[in-house]
Amino acid sequence: MSPPRIRRVIGGLGVALIAWWLPLIAQALSPDMRIHQFESAIWSIQDGLPQVTVLATVQGPDGYIWAGTQAGLSRFDGTRFELFDPDRYPALPTRLTRTLYVDTRARLWVGTQRGAAYWHEGQFHAVVPGDGRAIDVLQFAETEDGAILIASGSGLWRWRGGKLEQRDDDPHDPLWSVFHHAGETLVGGRGYAARHRDGRWRREALPPAANDAVIRGFARYDGGIWAASSRGLLYREHGKWRRFDADPALGHGIVEVIYRDRADTLWVGVNGQLLRLRGRRVIDRFDGGNLFIDGNVLSIAEDHEGNLWLGSRSYGLSRWWDGYALRYSRPEGLHQALTWTLAPDDSGDLWVGTADGLARFARGRFETVVAGARQPHPHAYSLLPEPDRIWVGTRSGLYWWWREEQRVERPRALSALNGYQINAILRRDDGYWLGSDSGIWRWDGQRLQQLLPADTNSDNQTRVLLETRDGRLLAGTLGGILEYRPGEGFRRLPGLTRRHAVQAMLELEDGRLLAGTHNEKLLVHHRGQWRSISAADGLPSNASFALLEHAGQIWVAGNRGLFRIPRDSFDAFLDGDAGSVQTEMILSERGDVAGAQMTPCCNGAGNARAALLEDAMWFPTRDGIVKVHTDRIQRNPHPPRLRIDRARFDGQWRAAGRHQPLRLASDQRDLDIGFTALSFQDPGSVRMEYRLQGYQDAWQPLDDPLRRVAYYTNLPPGELRFEIRGSNNVGVWSPEPATLPIHIAPRWYETAVARGLAGAGTLLALAAAFRLNTRRMASREKQLSRLVAERTEELRVANTHLREYSRQLKTTSLTDPLTGLWNRRYFNEHIVPELRAFQQRQLAGHGAPGSCMLVALLDIDLFKRINDQFGHDGGDQILTRFADCLRALVHPRDHVLRWGGEEFMIVFQALPEGEMTGIAQRIIRSLRQRSFFLDSGREVKLTCSVGLSRFPPARGDGEAGAWEQAVALADKALYQVKHSGRDDWCLVETRAPLANRLDDDLETLEAAGLVRIRRGGPAPAA
Repeated sequence: MSPPRIRRVIGGLGVALIAWWLPLIAQALSPDMRIHQFESAIWSIQDGLPQVTVLATVQGPDGYIWAGTQAGLSRFDGTRFELFDPDRYPALPTRLTRTLYVDTRARLWVGTQRGAAYWHEGQFHAVVPGDGRAIDVLQFAETEDGAILIASGSGLWRWRGGKLEQRDDDPHDPLWSVFHHAGETLVGGRGYAARHRDGRWRREALPPAANDAVIRGFARYDGGIWAASSRGLLYREHGKWRRFDADPALGHGIVEVIYRDRADTLWVGVNGQLLRLRGRRVIDRFDGGNLFIDGNVLSIAEDHEGNLWLGSRSYGLSRWWDGYALRYSRPEGLHQALTWTLAPDDSGDLWVGTADGLARFARGRFETVVAGARQPHPHAYSLLPEPDRIWVGTRSGLYWWWREEQRVERPRALSALNGYQINAILRRDDGYWLGSDSGIWRWDGQRLQQLLPADTNSDNQTRVLLETRDGRLLAGTLGGILEYRPGEGFRRLPGLTRRHAVQAMLELEDGRLLAGTHNEKLLVHHRGQWRSISAADGLPSNASFALLEHAGQIWVAGNRGLFRIPRDSFDAFLDGDAGSVQTEMILSERGDVAGAQMTPCCNGAGNARAALLEDAMWFPTRDGIVKVHTDRIQRNPHPPRLRIDRARFDGQWRAAGRHQPLRLASDQRDLDIGFTALSFQDPGSVRMEYRLQGYQDAWQPLDDPLRRVAYYTNLPPGELRFEIRGSNNVGVWSPEPATLPIHIAPRWYETAVARGLAGAGTLLALAAAFRLNTRRMASREKQLSRLVAERTEELRVANTHLREYSRQLKTTSLTDPLTGLWNRRYFNEHIVPELRAFQQRQLAGHGAPGSCMLVALLDIDLFKRINDQFGHDGGDQILTRFADCLRALVHPRDHVLRWGGEEFMIVFQALPEGEMTGIAQRIIRSLRQRSFFLDSGREVKLTCSVGLSRFPPARGDGEAGAWEQAVALADKALYQVKHSGRDDWCLVETRAPLANRLDDDLETLEAAGLVRIRRGGPAPAA
C-alpha cells in the first residue's frame, strides 16, 4: 500500500474514532441560560495550580483536564493538580506552555516558547527540527492525512512520520495561529491571513482598521471562518475579511480567544468581557462583576460531561456547568437580592416581595414597583395579586398597590393589623382572610374582624391559610392545623396536637391534606388518620416552606433546598408496602448532598412561597428567584473515567503505566498507589472503592474522596492486582474497574528453591540424628526402632492425606464443580439456618425495622440456543462467566448458588424493603449491558429472567417453613417472567401466611389478596 493511501486510511480511522467518541460526550452549556446563571468553581495557586495565568486548556485523551501556565504544564482530576516540568520530564522544552491540542490519534500536543512535545500513553516525546533549533510554538492543527501543523514565531512547520520540517513554499514569517478544515489551511500573522488550498498559498488582507492586527485564533462558525484578532472579531465572507461591528467591544477590542461549543454558540473573550454569539447576534455578555472575567479569558475547552473550562490571565482555572435551575437576580434588574414571596397575576407576570420593597418580573426583567421606604416595613413578606391591585403584607402591617394609579394605599379599615407580620393573604367568597402573628382576621370589604386572637396564646400565630376544593378553610399555626366552621370558630383537626408548628400546606390531587412543619417533618392525612413522616423515614433535613404537586412528584422547598418524592413511593410507604420514602435532593443550599445542584433555595414560610408558571416551578431565595424546569432535571449520565496514575515505593512517586505491570524488587514491600475518578460536575461527591487482589480481596471504600491514595505495608511476594471502581455525583458506577498488575519479587529465602533446600536440610539433620541414636542400640532393637519409625511416618502421612481428602470432599460436596458456586446442599446446611436465625431476630424485635432478606432465582434466557450454537463446551464457558458476573454484582456477604442447569440463586443479606426492586433492576440492567466472551474470542450477549421473594414472605411470619415458601414464591415469579417475555424481573410479597395455598398460581393468589406482585418493564428497544 502506498504511503499516501496509508495516510488516508489512518486519517479515516481518526475520523471514525471521533465519530464513535462524540455520541458519548454531553451537550454543551444551554444557550437559553445567561452566563451568570451557570454554576461555577475556580481553582488557583492555593489549590495546586502552578501559576495563575492559564494560557491553554483542554481535556486530554486520558480524560484529565490539562492546563498550560507560565510556570509549567498541569494535569487536573477535579481534586488534585499534578505538575509536569522539564526537571522531571526532559522531553518538555520549557515550563512556559502556550498552547495544547489533542489530535485524532489520542496524542496531547504541548506547545512552549522553545519547542513542542506530545504526550502519548503516559510518556512525553520531544518534537524538534532536524537542525535542533528552538521554535516558539503558538498553535497546532491537524490535516486529514495526520500531519500536525505548527504555527510559530519562525513560520509554519509540519510534523509527519516523526520528522519536523518547514517547506520552502510555507510562510516563514511569524505566525500566531493555524487552522485546518476540509482540505483548507489558514494561518494568521500580523496584518494578514494566508489560505492554502489546491497546493497554493494565497495571502488575504485584513480590513483597513485591522491592517496591523495579530490573528490569535480561528473557528468555523455560522457557515464560515471567524478569527480572533488584536483589533476585534473578524469573519470571512465572499472571500474577504470583515470586522464584526454588531457590538462595539467585538468590533474594536482585543479578542484573546474564540471557541465554538457543541451547542453551536461562539464564545468570545475580549477586553475583560466574555460574550456569547448565536448566529450573528450577541445573546449574552459577562463583565464587570466577576474578577475571573476581569482578568481576561485566554483559553476555553469542554469536557465529556458538558462542563465548560476557562483559563484566565490572573485568576487561574474555572469550570462552568448549567445545571437545571435558572436564577434571576441583580443582573436582571432586581433591586434587592433577598426575596421572601412571589405570586403570578392573570397576565403571567410574577410579583416579587423582597427585603426592600415590591418588584414585578416580566419578560426576563425586574421592575421596581414600590421601594421599601414606602412600605410599612421594608420587607414585603406576603402577596395577593388582583386585577386592580396588589395586596402586600409586610412585617408591620399591609398595604395596597393600585395598579392603574400606581400608588400605595394603607387602608384605614385594616389599621388594626399595623405592627403585625402578615404571613398569609387568602381571598374567598366570604371575604379576605389574613393570617398574622396576631392570629387570623377577616375583612368583608367593610369591616375587619379578628376570628382567632393570638395575644394570649402564641400557638395561634398563623403562618399559612388554605381553602380546600370542597370549601373548607384551614389554618397552619404554631400550634398545628385548625379548621374554621361558621358559628363555631376555629377548632383543631381531630388526631393532631399542638406540637407541630405548621409552615406550609397543600391539598393533593386526590384530596388528602399534606403539611410541612418547622421541625422538618411532613404530616399527611391518610386513610382517616394523621401520619408523620420524618428523617427516620427517609426525609432529608429540611424545614418545609412550600409544597407543590407537579409531574407525578411531591416537591418540598425549604431552608436547606428543594427535594422531591415520587407519588408512588409516597403512597407505598403510607400503605406499608415500603419501609421508607424515596426522596431526591434537587437543590442543596450547602452543597453537601451528592447529585444536588448547589444553589440558594428557598425562603420564607406562609402563602405565596412557590408558583407553577410556564410549566416550571418558581421559588423565592436569598439571591433572587429561582426557576426549576422539571423536564430539565437530567442527572449526570456519564460514569467516571477511572485512572491508576502513580505509585510510590522507596519513598518516590513514579508514573504507573496503563498497560504495563508494576514490578517491585524483593525488598520493596511498602507501596502507595494513587488513583482517580475523572468526573468534574461535583468531584467531592464521587464515590470510589479499591482492593488489592491476592492480598485484600474485599472492596474497601475510599473514606475521603479528595484523598485518592491507597497505602500498603509489608506486602507478600507474588502476583497481585490492584483495582478501583467509582461512581459519579449521582451514583452512576463505572462499568468495569481500572486495574494495575503488580509483581513483587521474593527474597532469596522465600523462593521455592530456598524452601526446598531448607526442607532437605531438615530431613538430613533428622536422618543423621536418627542414625546416631540407632547405632547405640542393639541390632534387634535397631531394626525394631527403624520399623516402628517407618510405620509411624507412613501413618502420619496417611492421616494427613486423609484429613486433606476429607476437607476437599466436604468442600466438593457443597460446591458446584463447574462454576465453583455453592450448591443446594450448602443451601440446606448453611443458608437455611441463617434464614431461620434472621426470622427469629425479626420476631423478637432485634432486627432493623423495615428490613428483610431477599431470595432471587435467575434463569439464563434461551440457553439451549447457546448449547446448540457453541456446543456444550461453549455452554459451560458461558455458565462459568455468568457465575463470575453474578459474584461481581453482589456484596461479598450475599450468597450466590448454582441451583441447577442454567438456573442460579442469590440470597441477599438484610436490606431495607425499599431497595428490593432497585436490586432487581440493577441485575437486569447490568446483564443487558454485559458481553460474555468464549475462549475462542466469540462475543455472546445474554439476558436472564429473575424471580424474587422477600424473606420472611409475610411481615411477622413465624412459620418454621417460611424459607420453603420464599423459594417457592421466587420460583413462581421466575415462571411468570419466563412465560411473559423473559429479560425481566418479578417480585412477590405476601400480605399474609399462605398456609396450604402454595400450589395456587400467582394470579389466583393475587386475586385473593394474599400476595402483591411487582414487575419490571420490557427491555429498551435496541
